[in-house]
Amino acid sequence: MGRKIKVAFLEDGAMIGGAEINVLNLMQRMDHNKFETLAICPFEGPFTEKVREIGGVVIIVPRLPLISTSIFVRSRKITNPLAIVWNFGSFIPSSVILARCLRQERIDVLHTNSMFAHFYGALAARLVGARCIWHMQDIVNPVQAFGILRKVINWCGGWLPHRIAVVSNAVGMMFTGNTAHKV
Repeated sequence: MGRKIKVAFLEDGAMIGGAEINVLNLMQRMDHNKFETLAICPFEGPFTEKVREIGGVVIIVPRLPLISTSIFVRSRKITNPLAIVWNFGSFIPSSVILARCLRQERIDVLHTNSMFAHFYGALAARLVGARCIWHMQDIVNPVQAFGILRKVINWCGGWLPHRIAVVSNAVGMMFTGNTAHKV
């Protein structure tokens, strides 16, 4: 038997919610005769503890901190444009840092599991020639961030990931045009 396919699950945090439970289930249920799996997180937390409890490997790869894209002004939630600029600016350095890890670990497939992870993870995977799968579990509001965020996700989805896995038809409906065939 040849080398196992090495799959890394990229998390953008280390807390546990529904998306992280999905990753834990995937890690446990993948055929370990064919696949070697590991989790990549920016810091330690409940998720990294759970991965280790199930016998998984965790690699900590720091990334630049993110700023919330929403702020409250007079009890009204609005988009924070400065946070969008900061988060976008942190995208490239975080991708380069992650790419070093992917190359060193000889990752074949990168599974991304959150919005920021989709972007910087897919770019890192492209930089080292690894395949990337976006695991989309959220419906992005079509008016959030002035409607730009959904358009950016759809446009980037056309060229960054190799495939897009969705948890429902409703999530899949966000992707149109050339991106829809990747779902």
